Amino acid sequence: MKLDVWPVAVPGQGNLSLLVGLLLIVGSSLSGGQ
Repeated sequence: MKLDVWPVAVPGQGNLSLLVGLLLIVGSSLSGGQ
């Protein structure tokens, strides 16, 4: 995973990287919590 590269490689897609990060966190918490 190279999520840290997203904001640097594509400055205009910062919101996209944040959304992807949120999805990963929510997905991992859902699968881990259950």
